Amino acid sequence: MVLAVNLFMNSIILVVTAILTGSAVKIWRVTAAAAVGSVYVLVTAIDSFYFLSSPAAKIAISVVLVYMVFGYVSLRFFLFRLSIFYLISFIFGGAVLGWLIFFNESPQSIKTSGYIIQWTYLFGGVLAGAGLIIVMFRRSISSMNQRQTLHPVMIELDGTSVSLTGLLDTGNSLYTIAGHKPVILVELSHLLPILSVEVVRYLTSYPVHEWLMNLDQCNDTGWLNRVEIVPYRAIGNSSML
Repeated sequence: MVLAVNLFMNSIILVVTAILTGSAVKIWRVTAAAAVGSVYVLVTAIDSFYFLSSPAAKIAISVVLVYMVFGYVSLRFFLFRLSIFYLISFIFGGAVLGWLIFFNESPQSIKTSGYIIQWTYLFGGVLAGAGLIIVMFRRSISSMNQRQTLHPVMIELDGTSVSLTGLLDTGNSLYTIAGHKPVILVELSHLLPILSVEVVRYLTSYPVHEWLMNLDQCNDTGWLNRVEIVPYRAIGNSSML
């Protein structure tokens, strides 16, 4: 019974967290994380594992569940999803407790060690919590996601990668001529770890406006084969990247 109830509640909390954070998740990840959370709750009922009920252990299992479902892209996004996970958990928990106290006329069912919750109270609280979440948070978080301009970006070259935070410029669109592929502008200093020694020497030996005319001075032919020239026009200026 403990496993079934917690599997049900954990799944709902994780799915709602995914919806409110605009995250695409896989059902098997949600189910696996919910099952781990259920087993954790069951284990904490064993006297010899009482230490797992500590706040630190609860935070740790929360981090594990969020990581299992959403993975890790950046610390900022991970903490955002973890915060929403806690918020949804508190809303559902408070809704179930409020439903119980509001409709329960028998104070004998409220004990010092906790609450005896019937299925009707559990489902009623879940529905009430879901209603609160939909009314209060979905629109505001959706609006926030639409205004989101910072996104995690990973750039990989020949098996080596760097992770950056990108700023989405919604007012401009720059594409390559061949293949109409979107162009991302990156500071050279961030790319130095993944570029070859020859490319770094070439790019640092010439000013930016002389890169194009001195391409033949770069000894990395593999990198040169991947170079594309992109013409662009800005306010009061037109040139090539």
